[in-house]
Amino acid sequence: MSENIPAAERTPPSEKVKQFPNTPGVYLMKDEQGRVIYVGKAKHLRNRASHYFSKAAAEEARTADLVKLIADIDFLPAESEVDALLLEARLVKDVQPRFNVDLKDDKTFPYLQIRVREEYP
Repeated sequence: MSENIPAAERTPPSEKVKQFPNTPGVYLMKDEQGRVIYVGKAKHLRNRASHYFSKAAAEEARTADLVKLIADIDFLPAESEVDALLLEARLVKDVQPRFNVDLKDDKTFPYLQIRVREEYP
């Protein structure tokens, strides 16, 4: 992974996200030490992850604080947006990234309600 590549030779995260697929998945933002500092899910990975490096995102204080610390960004593809949601929840619970405030406790978990009496559950 990119932790073994010297910082000067790494592709900047703002450029790396341009190569992400436009499919569902989870993105992992990492600091200089390679620690995951934020986990997010996306219906379209490239669009969502690229947003963090836009001018609009820089104007929001919490996002700007996060972006300053991003040294690397990776992704894990998912079959669907629901799979991405579940993967994100599991990763946040396991890794406990400092910028994820929701889903960290062990008492809640996202769930789906499927009604079998509906034509399309």
